[in-house]
Amino acid sequence: MAGTIKALHVDDDPASTDLTAEFLERENENLSVVSATSAEEGLCRLAETDIDCVISDYDMPGQTGIDFLKAVREEYPDLPFILFTGKGSEEVAADAISAGATDYIQKETGTGQYTVLANRITNTVAQYRARRQSERANRRRRQTLTRITDGFVEMDADFTVTDVNEQTVELTGLAREELIGSNYQDDIVEGDSDASFEEYKHVLATGEARTIEARSDINPNRWVEERIFPTEAGDGIYVYFRDITERKRREQKLQAQTQTAPGRSR
Repeated sequence: MAGTIKALHVDDDPASTDLTAEFLERENENLSVVSATSAEEGLCRLAETDIDCVISDYDMPGQTGIDFLKAVREEYPDLPFILFTGKGSEEVAADAISAGATDYIQKETGTGQYTVLANRITNTVAQYRARRQSERANRRRRQTLTRITDGFVEMDADFTVTDVNEQTVELTGLAREELIGSNYQDDIVEGDSDASFEEYKHVLATGEARTIEARSDINPNRWVEERIFPTEAGDGIYVYFRDITERKRREQKLQAQTQTAPGRSR
């Protein structure tokens, strides 16, 4: 995983924190370990430093690792937290997971335990960062969708609707609950192929964006312009659409006037 991972190790034994930091940083050059010898100091470190993962002992004076975990979760509900302790029991492990620990590792003799711990930290932080990145992207997309006037529909690879914006609800006259989970081919065009669906399949198969004008599947008396894009992962499509009925009517009226003008065949 690219990028430095800054881990906080909390243990009341300074010799243990020094040894753990040395071996973790030796295992993975991207790991940088900050140490604290009490839960109180650990919370101060968290407030002062950007930490990607917390590693904590269980048996510490004043506050146990579980108490420390609960305090961390009040301020950092999603931050990776690994209980790394010599006090191994099913009860401690169950309490840790129940309190919100990301992982539980029992200390062992030998240096192999640091290889395991380094791998767990790396994998846990990778998942944490990916989840945060996805959440940020979703927030940005949601903010964008609330600002645009176009309707927006997201479909998966089976053309089942997975998301819509409020403009879609207004433009179609259907409730969000009716739209989410419906399948475009089975529930909207009722199994019949139409111009829009053929374009949807083309975009999904080729990854090439398309723009089309077609009659609305919800209201055949209306016309819509649809801009169709593949999703970032290529496992679905995004459809942005807007009502162009008035424009089409003007075009048709102008065409009819042109065809019936004097000197033109009727």
